[in-house]
Amino acid sequence: MFVQCQFQPRGLCQLAIILNHFEGLNLSLTALKISHLEQLNNEIFALLSTRFYCLKTVHLIKRIGINKAMTT
Repeated sequence: MFVQCQFQPRGLCQLAIILNHFEGLNLSLTALKISHLEQLNNEIFALLSTRFYCLKTVHLIKRIGINKAMTT
Protein backbone atom coordinates (compact mmCIF):
# COMPACT_ATOMS: atom_id res chain seq x y z
CA MET A 1 0.00 0.00 0.00
CA PHE A 2 1.44 3.38 -1.04
CA VAL A 3 0.91 6.45 1.16
CA GLN A 4 0.67 9.97 -0.25
CA CYS A 5 2.01 12.40 2.35
CA GLN A 6 2.22 15.50 0.22
CA PHE A 7 -0.88 17.31 1.54
CA GLN A 8 -1.19 15.75 5.00
CA PRO A 9 0.16 17.15 8.26
CA ARG A 10 3.47 15.63 9.28
CA GLY A 11 2.03 13.58 12.19
CA LEU A 12 -0.60 11.96 9.97
CA CYS A 13 2.00 11.16 7.35
CA GLN A 14 4.22 9.43 9.91
CA LEU A 15 1.23 7.53 11.31
CA ALA A 16 0.30 6.34 7.81
CA ILE A 17 3.86 5.13 7.20
CA ILE A 18 3.91 3.28 10.54
CA LEU A 19 0.53 1.65 9.85
CA ASN A 20 1.72 0.52 6.41
CA HIS A 21 4.83 -0.98 8.01
CA PHE A 22 2.73 -2.96 10.50
CA GLU A 23 0.37 -4.09 7.74
CA GLY A 24 3.37 -5.58 5.94
CA LEU A 25 4.55 -7.25 9.14
CA ASN A 26 1.08 -8.70 9.68
CA LEU A 27 1.13 -10.26 6.20
CA SER A 28 4.58 -11.69 6.90
CA LEU A 29 3.36 -13.16 10.19
CA THR A 30 0.43 -14.81 8.41
CA ALA A 31 2.79 -16.33 5.84
CA LEU A 32 5.03 -17.63 8.63
CA LYS A 33 2.05 -19.20 10.41
CA ILE A 34 0.94 -20.96 7.21
CA SER A 35 4.47 -22.19 6.58
CA HIS A 36 4.73 -23.51 10.15
CA LEU A 37 1.39 -25.33 9.84
CA GLU A 38 2.45 -26.94 6.56
CA GLN A 39 5.70 -28.12 8.16
CA LEU A 40 3.83 -29.51 11.16
CA ASN A 41 1.38 -31.29 8.85
CA ASN A 42 4.27 -32.91 6.95
CA GLU A 43 5.86 -34.07 10.21
CA ILE A 44 2.59 -35.60 11.41
CA PHE A 45 2.12 -37.56 8.18
CA ALA A 46 5.73 -38.77 8.35
CA LEU A 47 5.15 -40.00 11.89
CA LEU A 48 1.91 -41.71 10.92
CA SER A 49 3.57 -43.65 8.14
CA THR A 50 6.47 -44.81 10.32
CA ARG A 51 4.78 -45.35 13.69
CA PHE A 52 1.58 -47.10 12.64
CA TYR A 53 2.69 -50.26 10.89
CA CYS A 54 -0.92 -51.39 10.46
CA LEU A 55 -1.45 -48.54 7.98
CA LYS A 56 1.39 -49.64 5.71
CA THR A 57 0.50 -51.28 2.41
CA VAL A 58 2.69 -54.34 3.04
CA HIS A 59 0.90 -55.09 6.29
CA LEU A 60 -2.53 -54.68 4.71
CA ILE A 61 -1.61 -57.01 1.83
CA LYS A 62 -0.39 -59.67 4.27
CA ARG A 63 -3.52 -59.29 6.34
CA ILE A 64 -5.87 -60.01 3.45
CA GLY A 65 -3.75 -62.99 2.40
CA ILE A 66 -2.11 -61.87 -0.82
CA ASN A 67 1.41 -63.22 -1.32
CA LYS A 68 3.88 -63.42 -4.20
CA ALA A 69 2.78 -66.93 -5.17
CA MET A 70 -0.77 -65.74 -5.78
CA THR A 71 0.26 -62.70 -7.81
CA THR A 72 2.71 -64.43 -10.20
